[in-house]
Amino acid sequence: TPQEYLAVIGDVMGHGVAASLISIAAKTLFQKHFEALADPEASRDLGAMCTRLNNELMKITHGNSYITVCLARIDQNHTLHYVTCGHPPLFVVRKDTDKGGRLVYTSQPMLGIFPNVEYEVHSLQLHPGDRVLMYTDCLLESFDPEGNHLDLQDAADLIRWREDNSPANVIQSLLDYRQKFSG
Repeated sequence: TPQEYLAVIGDVMGHGVAASLISIAAKTLFQKHFEALADPEASRDLGAMCTRLNNELMKITHGNSYITVCLARIDQNHTLHYVTCGHPPLFVVRKDTDKGGRLVYTSQPMLGIFPNVEYEVHSLQLHPGDRVLMYTDCLLESFDPEGNHLDLQDAADLIRWREDNSPANVIQSLLDYRQKFSG
């Protein structure tokens, strides 16, 4: 809606046909739940949404596969509501500081593997110019030639808001940084 921003990122367990089918099913389920939010009376509780999605995915996976998910909503008051289900944390970089970013997450299981999980949503107040990065474990599984893993704190300044730093520029800068880091 014009008053809020909703985003999801996920990563399905495994590769191949089975993982692809679960990915398609998860995308379809998320679309269904997102479309339901068009109703002004619909619940905006992301935890409850993940609980319903988990129950629906359990019918498909029978607990034999899973998807990690990060679901985030920024409302009209600039409050970030988020749920991470086995997914890497969100990385929040504040505009008004030169310090690194903050990792925020909810310690909860992935979707589709455990029945009857009640997921919880957490919230964080954002301010104009703050940046929120959603990513998969692929970014963190980058290693330099000495075996050190990529640390998002080292990339915080690439993400930080500046007049000339559009989201597309941030993404390209992160990809360039990852490539240079891993050689």
